[in-house]
Amino acid sequence: MLLQDEQQLLLQISQKKQSSSQSLTGENQNQALNSTSDQSTQIMTVSDPKNIKVGSIYPKAKNYETRKSALNLLVSLLVQNQKTTNQQGNKQELEVYNPSQETYEFLRQFLVNGNWRTKSQNDWSVITYLQRHKSGYVGLRNLGCTCYMFSDALVSVNPNLENVKLNENVLYNTQLILGALKFSQKQYYDPRYFCQAFKNFDGSPIDVLQQMDVDEFFNTLFDKLENNLKLYKNDFIIKETFGGVLSNEEEPSLAISVQVKNKSSLQEGLQAYVEGEMLQGENAYYCEKCDKKVNTLKRQSIKKLPNVLIIVLKRFEFDFEEMRKLKVNDYCEFPQKLDMTQYTQAYLHEQDLKDSDNNQEQEETNQEKIKKNKFMDKSYYQFNLSGIVIHQGNSESGHYYSLIKENQQWFELNDKIVRNFDESEIPNVCFGGQEKISDNEFDKGMVQKNRNAYLLFYKRDVLYDEMGQQKSQLVSTQRLNNLSDQIQQEVIQDNMRYRINNYFFSNNFQEFQENLVNKIEDQKSYEFNLPEQKLFITYFFTVVVRRQGRQDRIPIFYPKIKNILQNNSKIAQWLVRNFCDDKLLQEFLIDCPIKDMQYLCTGILILAIQSTIKLEQNMEYDLFKQQSVVVKLLSIMIYMIHDTKYQGQNMERIYRIIFMCNRININLKIFLLKNQMIGRIVQIMQHKNPQGPGYEQIEHYWNFGKLKEKSDLGEPNLQSDNNKCSIKAYEEMLEEKKQQKMQEKTVISYNYLIATLSDLVRSVNFDDKPDKQPKQFSSSQINYVVDQQDIDFLKENLLVMNTLFRQSTEKISRNKLGQMMAYLSSDKKFYSTLMLYIEEMLSDKQNIVIDDEDLRPYMVVLYRLAQIQDSNQKDRNNEIATVILKFLVKNTKFIQPNQIVFQYLLKFYDKIPAFRENIVQLILNNKEMVISTFYRWIEEISNPIQFVNQNKGRIYKDPSRKFIQLYQSITDQQLSKLRILALERQEQFKKMMKNQDLALQYDFDEDLSQQNLQIGTKIDYKFDEYKGWGSFEIIDSIDSMYHIQGIDQNNSQLKKWVYFDDQFIAPYETAKIQLKNQFDYFK
Repeated sequence: MLLQDEQQLLLQISQKKQSSSQSLTGENQNQALNSTSDQSTQIMTVSDPKNIKVGSIYPKAKNYETRKSALNLLVSLLVQNQKTTNQQGNKQELEVYNPSQETYEFLRQFLVNGNWRTKSQNDWSVITYLQRHKSGYVGLRNLGCTCYMFSDALVSVNPNLENVKLNENVLYNTQLILGALKFSQKQYYDPRYFCQAFKNFDGSPIDVLQQMDVDEFFNTLFDKLENNLKLYKNDFIIKETFGGVLSNEEEPSLAISVQVKNKSSLQEGLQAYVEGEMLQGENAYYCEKCDKKVNTLKRQSIKKLPNVLIIVLKRFEFDFEEMRKLKVNDYCEFPQKLDMTQYTQAYLHEQDLKDSDNNQEQEETNQEKIKKNKFMDKSYYQFNLSGIVIHQGNSESGHYYSLIKENQQWFELNDKIVRNFDESEIPNVCFGGQEKISDNEFDKGMVQKNRNAYLLFYKRDVLYDEMGQQKSQLVSTQRLNNLSDQIQQEVIQDNMRYRINNYFFSNNFQEFQENLVNKIEDQKSYEFNLPEQKLFITYFFTVVVRRQGRQDRIPIFYPKIKNILQNNSKIAQWLVRNFCDDKLLQEFLIDCPIKDMQYLCTGILILAIQSTIKLEQNMEYDLFKQQSVVVKLLSIMIYMIHDTKYQGQNMERIYRIIFMCNRININLKIFLLKNQMIGRIVQIMQHKNPQGPGYEQIEHYWNFGKLKEKSDLGEPNLQSDNNKCSIKAYEEMLEEKKQQKMQEKTVISYNYLIATLSDLVRSVNFDDKPDKQPKQFSSSQINYVVDQQDIDFLKENLLVMNTLFRQSTEKISRNKLGQMMAYLSSDKKFYSTLMLYIEEMLSDKQNIVIDDEDLRPYMVVLYRLAQIQDSNQKDRNNEIATVILKFLVKNTKFIQPNQIVFQYLLKFYDKIPAFRENIVQLILNNKEMVISTFYRWIEEISNPIQFVNQNKGRIYKDPSRKFIQLYQSITDQQLSKLRILALERQEQFKKMMKNQDLALQYDFDEDLSQQNLQIGTKIDYKFDEYKGWGSFEIIDSIDSMYHIQGIDQNNSQLKKWVYFDDQFIAPYETAKIQLKNQFDYFK
């Protein structure tokens, strides 16, 4: 920590540096150049861990203002050095010694190796940890029900533990806790390794969710420690501190148990403890020497007092009548200073001699014995209260915490929390008894307090050894102050991790990053300052996206990253190259539990790809394939989508990048085609590993794309330090269960793979007569001959067709599927197969296992087929119209599917003029059946519940459908909406029969044009199934993604990243009037 004058000096230097940075030239500039990297290392580094003391691990600039000034100084030095070097043209000198690069390398090592880079939910919402309490005390994390474990003082010893499995050794982990309690800089220490080492009788680790009596645990722990210490001939340490001896058969004792029931004070309880019982009559003691029974006083007393006296207040008892354990909440006070003289064997023996009724001779003998009775110095019996363990709760459950006295000040240690405690509150908190309960208006009377002292720790001011000699310090205290090298290194490393984490997640460092890039933006020096830009991007991916409260920093960081990538293709290329690592892709695009961060990282990577292509777009394909970093990234992604370890995970973001790469550059499209992505996608969607000639082993893609060196962005920790331990905290167990449930509910989305497949298919010729393929559905045509295997996969496999339809669950995949099917339908055989498949799937909805929403892909495909303009259009439209009408007539009793199909019927009629004539003629040809059914259907949808409940409906007769159950709870307001919708349907049907235009609103199957989505544009968006539709505004964009904010139907403020092709984006104020079906009213 810097001294006050050093802080002031650094503040002055920083201010002067910022005001005079323009004047740095010549010798001054060279001095600044040589000192820059030193400044960066001095701000937060500490010495080599092997050469530092365990209690002194602090950055040299610890104070907030000092660190801020130091970082401002570093910004000025870095930017000025770079600017001056660039102006003078000293690029060769910069290549030899570049302070920016050295600073980047120094700081990067901490970022990329951060221990926070795990899959844990907590590590995706990192907070800056609080440091230890100013008292010097450190809390202990409660892992579930472990509060009973660490509410008393323990011991330390330094045996040789080289051949011991440390994580399984109770003694070592006890030492580690003691070392952390004394020297940790964190607010609290996590004792999970101790819990793992502390085994039950069956050898299993202790259950952190099962509470234990603190007195019982205390005895068990000390037994284990004593057994461990015996191995190293150090078992005397426990006895030296806590070991007392009772007079009864010289019994060793670590604690004294005292009654509190009907005892108003500790002294009363101690007096009862030593009072004893007179054995007389039948119970009299038989004296072998006298050969007769004699009256005898049987009692317990203390022969030897320990240095730390532990008194257990008997707060629990067993009721044999009710056969249950009870807690004793009786009032029992205890003093701050305790004189134990009158409870010792020597004192009681003397009192017995004085009180005995003897003759003159016996009296003289007793006086002699009194003189010989050995008393210790008065200080031996004097104890001061130093600690209290409190139990709050009942006999079945509760919570333990401690009060500790240090330097005349009391502190409360309550799990993680350490705080000052008012000594005057001890009677209220610790003595038990009754308290008055009242609220603002009424007095509720007296009730028993459920919080009271359970263990008391009294400590001598003057210490004594085993021989009764005064000692200035105990051996255990000496060894606690001189920890073993192993313990020291553990604590030092933990403190360093804590300091590093807090440093990089602090506002200081984030502001430093922002200021540095602001300088670069001001000077428009994107082509220079490469290390600073790399550091900024590295910091974003390793820290900012994982920081709790990221919503405040993300709007500052990502626009700057966007500017860097758009203005510096070299940095973009560097970023793409460093993402050629499946572990990194998994970290940010798969494992990240924050969906918005997945979107943002995906968008940034796509933006980097687009910028990188600027450097690579003029290459010939063969050279492009070998040298393009984007091809290497694609190769890693192809490897991932085939690798079994990623199966069952949602790879949607990976598929999205592949989809965008196919659209960004013609060479990337050729690469995908030549690597048989058409066949690969089809087989992957069928959960098969691609087989057949030309399908190379996936290791080929891994070997081609992988980095030859470690990524500059590092790698995630696949297993955090906590995960290496079998013990999990309660909240971690909940998180694991939550993640398991999420994993079970994860729906594997292939929508972007289907979109990629469609674009690839429509860019090449799939027919012997390519001129017959509908050009309106082609996509960036290239001269490429498709492999016959790929043609066969698509055209001659009904299983593939079924997979494509069932997996097209979003707007983009449905549209792309429709375009692809229309494109391939120039092949009459394929078209016939397709129509037979669709007609079969829609022929009788009642007997087909297909959800209502699954109808949409079939409708979209039919819609695209109806748009094909060729000589067969009339016959084709007649066939399509027949399929639709058959479905509507046969399945009218199913509310939801009929709503969907009827909406599409209106769309076909309104949007495709050539279809209009066919559908009207078909309806007129079947007038009696179709029209009467339609009008009855429209009547019943106006109030479906009435017809269902009264069994009057001729259409809605299936109460097992989930939507019928939903209608049971229709409100009057919703019913009014249904009637309005029914009238609209009726009017639309009448217009259709009169061949009039319907002028339908926005088509929900179509994407909004990116040209219409600009910052400031208002849209309608459906946030989720619960929040429903709301009005939003685009506040930012990156690539094909938009950041929207607004309110939902419940007036809640919401923000979200969305793709332009998101199926829930609609033009402003269209969603509330143009609903797909009735069911949307209730979502």
